[in-house]
Amino acid sequence: MGKNLRKEITKIFGPESRFFIPLISKHYLNKVWTMQEFKIAKKEKRKYEHILPLILDEEVSLQGLDSDIIYINLRKEGILSACDIIIEKLQDIYGNKNRVTMKQWVATFSVNIPNLEDSGELPTSAPNDYPLLCDWLQEDLIQRLSKGNIPHFEVTEDSRDGETFGIRVSFEWDPSKQALDFGDLGWWEVVEVELYENIYEI
Repeated sequence: MGKNLRKEITKIFGPESRFFIPLISKHYLNKVWTMQEFKIAKKEKRKYEHILPLILDEEVSLQGLDSDIIYINLRKEGILSACDIIIEKLQDIYGNKNRVTMKQWVATFSVNIPNLEDSGELPTSAPNDYPLLCDWLQEDLIQRLSKGNIPHFEVTEDSRDGETFGIRVSFEWDPSKQALDFGDLGWWEVVEVELYENIYEI
């Protein structure tokens, strides 16, 4: 709030940026601020290619780029292939030691509800009805995982058979950099930890 917009974008798209990836469409070329961002990025002098353009529409190009700059056509390549191309470019610049190894994983958690109810561990505020109890337990797991070391996770599905309750959670994790710590899971059991691509078709 209260900041000068022109000064801010000059910093963001200039010296404070490592790369500039414009999403080029016919509308991009007709907007004042997008072209201003491009002009700022173009002025930066780097020892590596820092402008990596993605084309959304056919027959558009940014005036002022070197003729040998290769555009990535998002319609032809698709989202995943375009991401792979950009990642490969970053690896060429930074070298293998900075290679991106973060992958998407899925953990399956389960709890046997009759055993849990018999244990006396559930607070009196927990619902008695099975569907409502499952919803309550899902919130309980989310709160527990929030205290672990997986900062970005998402519930992908749950399974209910009237006796057990299972939840699958996806998250990013690099096994070479940190141990997996879900935190205090309490009554939850970790059934499986597997690569996302091995469980869900990408």
